[in-house]
Order: sequence, then structure tokens, then C-alpha cells
Amino acid sequence: AVVSTQSTGSLIRGLRMELGDIDPYGPDFAVSVIDPFTSWKPSLWCLTLKNVILTPYISYRSVKKIGSAKSHGFLLSMGGFILFAAWISLLVINRLLDGTWALAWVAYLAFAGFLAAVRGMVREHLGIHGSKFEDFFVSLLIYPCVGTQLQTVIEKGGQSSLVALPYKVNKSKAATK
Repeated sequence: AVVSTQSTGSLIRGLRMELGDIDPYGPDFAVSVIDPFTSWKPSLWCLTLKNVILTPYISYRSVKKIGSAKSHGFLLSMGGFILFAAWISLLVINRLLDGTWALAWVAYLAFAGFLAAVRGMVREHLGIHGSKFEDFFVSLLIYPCVGTQLQTVIEKGGQSSLVALPYKVNKSKAATK
């Protein structure tokens, strides 16, 4: 159900591009959420594996980069970090105290919500098309890949075009016009 809902959102976005409602050359994340699974770049794989643990810290850094005054981004990042730590801790405590796994997964769902809010702030700041629904489900299902997206925003500006330009742009001539 989640996959069909996500693909429906993508189909609607594609249709809006065809109709001219969305600029296909507009901004997008430089790294797609599925790039770690579809590319042959070991550096991207390592970055994604690192983000299994570091995603809360990366979300803090990305909020700091875009300016944390907007929507209390710092509090979102810290809340996400606390919930992530609670998720791991409660799963470990479940060995000693049966039943804490349920609280652990509640903490994980809340962490995914916090991470989706941070991704949405970054997406909105960069002018990238998308929805809060997509942000949440991507954060819920493959949060290390969301961390990779956010890290590329921090390190490289993290933006590219949705579709390759049909012509080559000469930056030196474009800057003089």
C-alpha cells in the first residue's frame, strides 16, 4: 500500500511536469533516496552505512546550515536525536524487561516524524518539489538514505536538476549576461 501511494505521488508529479505546472529543470536532491541501492559508488554505500547511526547528528547539521530559526529546527533535531537514542535503548532494555519493544517502535515512529520534518524544511528551503507524506514514508522506511541526502546538502549544496538540461550551459558566458 505504501509503495503504491508513493508511486501515485510520483506519477502525479510527472504529470504536472508534462502539463507545465512544475519545472522539470527545477531543483532536486543531488542524491536520490534509492541511489545507495542502485549505484556502484562505494563512497555512497559507506556514507549510507555511516548514517545508520549518525542520521540524527546529520539532521542537526543540515538544520544549522539552512538556519535553525525557521520552525524551531534545532528543537526538531534534538527531539529526533532523543527519540533515536530511546529507540535503540529500549530495544536493548527489552532483553531485561519484556515489552519495551513496543515503546521502542513508538519512539522510532516519532523519530521518523521528526526526521521527515527536518527533510521537509530542507526541501522547502531549497525549493525542491515533494510532500510531507513522502518525507515521512521515506524517513520511516529508509532513514539512512535520508541522512545521506541531508549530508550532501551540507557538504556540496546537495542540489541538482530533476532532468538533465537538453543543452550544455557555459557558466562563464551565463555569468556575464
